[in-house]
Amino acid sequence: MGPFKEAVITRIGDVLRNDNLAGEIINFNRMAVGNGEYPEGTDLREITGVQNEFLSTTMPIRRKVDEFTTYIAGVFDNKTLEERTPVTEVALHAIHPELGEVCFAYIERDPEGELFSIPSHEQFPGYSVEMRIEVKSINVDSIDITQRLELDPDEIGINIPQLPQAETLGDIINIILNAITPKFK
Repeated sequence: MGPFKEAVITRIGDVLRNDNLAGEIINFNRMAVGNGEYPEGTDLREITGVQNEFLSTTMPIRRKVDEFTTYIAGVFDNKTLEERTPVTEVALHAIHPELGEVCFAYIERDPEGELFSIPSHEQFPGYSVEMRIEVKSINVDSIDITQRLELDPDEIGINIPQLPQAETLGDIINIILNAITPKFK
């Protein structure tokens, strides 16, 4: 069993997704991880982000899978972490044309799954991990990502994202682990 439940698209995320299907562009601008949790019974479709953010990335990566499926990924490193920190929540943010930054989707830890943690910089210098969210039922040709790096498997001739050169043991482990992938239904 994986460490996370299936992703929940927020109500404003649904609005953006429906607008996208009608031809509007979705601009995913940030992904955040946290170690908090919402109280049981909270309507996760109404939340605005993670409860207790400890890392974020403003350079999400987009990988087109097919006409209606894309991966949005964020790479998180441990440069600022002073202690091993559990990841219990992940949020994908986008820019709404009138509201500014909004939470598009939220993923919470599955209490039945294994606990995933990011080690401190002192424990594991150079460690990083890629967190991916598979987004379905959108017009993937009408997606924009702030400071984007687009990987098209047809152009590079492989079916996995191009990975960075491994320079440290942390890079090697990142390449091996490269795999926490919550999915939308």
